[in-house]
Amino acid sequence: MKDLSVQNVSMVYELPRGGSVQALHDISFDLEAGRLLTLLGPSECGKTTLLNIIAGFLAPTGGAVSLGGDPITGPGQ
Repeated sequence: MKDLSVQNVSMVYELPRGGSVQALHDISFDLEAGRLLTLLGPSECGKTTLLNIIAGFLAPTGGAVSLGGDPITGPGQ
């Protein structure tokens, strides 16, 4: 299993009628192989957005996510 690295990840959603919503701002952590991480927080605080970025379903508007040193650019195995 490889180490996960989330560095300065931000996500801004552009609204269809103008304006934007900042879902994530400057999130950083490293997770060693074999460790668990729990995401806790109120509804609409960005938990699902972060998981979708880590899975490669969404590209962050800022920062980077890597697994074992390789950038996550899309869904993988």
